Amino acid sequence: MTRSLIILGCDGSFPGPNGAASGYLIGAGDISIVLDLGPGSFSTLQRVSTPSALDAVIISHEHPDHMSDLDSLAVWILHSRKRKQLDVYAPPGVRERCYFADQGVFRFIESGPEVTASITSNSGEEVVAHFSRTDHGPETMAVHLSTPTTPQSGFAFSADTGPTWSPAAFDCPLTTYLCEASYLASGEGRFRHLSGRLAGSIAREAGVKNLITTHRWVTVTPHALRHECEETFGAGIHQAALGESYAW
Repeated sequence: MTRSLIILGCDGSFPGPNGAASGYLIGAGDISIVLDLGPGSFSTLQRVSTPSALDAVIISHEHPDHMSDLDSLAVWILHSRKRKQLDVYAPPGVRERCYFADQGVFRFIESGPEVTASITSNSGEEVVAHFSRTDHGPETMAVHLSTPTTPQSGFAFSADTGPTWSPAAFDCPLTTYLCEASYLASGEGRFRHLSGRLAGSIAREAGVKNLITTHRWVTVTPHALRHECEETFGAGIHQAALGESYAW
């Protein structure tokens, strides 16, 4: 089974010029899942796929930079009439902030630490999602994805989090970890996000094999963030870039 991650947006907190905020397209065989839909990410989605191919949407939390384009997707569905109701997994707060929540285009399913979701395609292929509450302001859910055919290899997305949460909470294999790294070590303690230094250290301690950082503030230089993250991770990393594709 081919498994892919395409970056639809990766700017932290707000999109920079010609950029887009958090949004990630997960492929597993013929299953297609979007993780977060921040501003600008729906535009990228339409360049790399078609919204009618989506099997589910997972929204990590209610902050606009992670969900505002959910309304754009709703409008596309209403106008195109090319698909039935789409499942949206999200913690409390997201449904209330979705303008089109009551238009019948989405079926909201509450995510939480005790929730396990089985997302399937028409052909019967399956992705299993586990959720974990992170260290952030509003209710925020990290997610771990795996397939029954490759249970020894998993993907995790940190969503937004401060330093008291770790992907080790999933107690599952972590082949690829997409982790927020918003700023540099000099900013630690001021925000409930991760610096490059902390992202690298936490990922190393959790036994992550492949680390991809995302959510970098546009005011932070990629080179500086990469340097401090690789120093604590102990190996090379990838930095998410708009339109880039990775295997997981």
